[in-house]
Amino acid sequence: MKVYEYNLYALPMKAFKDGVKKVEMRLYDEKRQQLRIGDYIRFSNIEDDKDTLTVRIIGLKRFQSFKEIYETYKPNELGYHENEKASYEDMYSYYPKEKIKRYGAFAIEIEIVKDIKYKEIKIKDKDYQEVIKLRDHFFPRAELINEEFLLAFIKEKHAHIIGAYYNNEFIGCALYSFYDEISYLMYFAIKDEYQNQGIGSRFLYHIADLNKDRKLFIDIELVDKKFIDYELREKRKEFYLRNGFKESDYRFSYNDVEYEVLSINNDIITGKEINKFWQSLFQLVKKSTK
Repeated sequence: MKVYEYNLYALPMKAFKDGVKKVEMRLYDEKRQQLRIGDYIRFSNIEDDKDTLTVRIIGLKRFQSFKEIYETYKPNELGYHENEKASYEDMYSYYPKEKIKRYGAFAIEIEIVKDIKYKEIKIKDKDYQEVIKLRDHFFPRAELINEEFLLAFIKEKHAHIIGAYYNNEFIGCALYSFYDEISYLMYFAIKDEYQNQGIGSRFLYHIADLNKDRKLFIDIELVDKKFIDYELREKRKEFYLRNGFKESDYRFSYNDVEYEVLSINNDIITGKEINKFWQSLFQLVKKSTK
């Protein structure tokens, strides 16, 4: 799953929001060839970049020309109003004929999804208590990072807390620490009632993008059939793998719990890099608590 950023004019944006327009038409060039069903597109209004709309791709169809698209879909599905004349020649104002002939046309069928906003949360913010509640709800005590360490990471500006919001309601959070070229996703959680809607995948993509210049790693409970909660562990791992994380060879134990490590961005992280990362952060803790 990936999230793509596209610009869109105000009228087609409104047609999408009104539930009339169902298909976005684009040139089938190298950029569009990367799209896959299940990916997301975040449209920004060209005339007002604060006006955004997030959609999920539910269908992709390639055509030799825009004329074929106009013959396949109803005018309203393409964004035309009842009294407007629909003509494939309208697309010539966006793409030269020679490019259309070279690449062909692409029909992107979409559905609107909840528009999620993200912002950094500070320790003094009221939503910090919501972060703690959500963390304690999803993570057993044995898996919690020492609170003193966490506060020291934040104090030394080597950690961030990002909140996810829907209609200004706090619905999830991510806490990550970083040093040099490595980032560690300490906690990542979405409220129960907002799960299984693609929100977690988009939020995870956002966190990975914030750390695009660093290797981002996460540790999860070791997936092995010897554990009674094997299916739950496997489901959790599949979520991260499905969203671009890759398995590493690194394993470790903490508070008698076995973990494995997954990472995203650049090459797969190594145990040596992880150990160096923790040594560097612990030095920060010592400095901060003196």
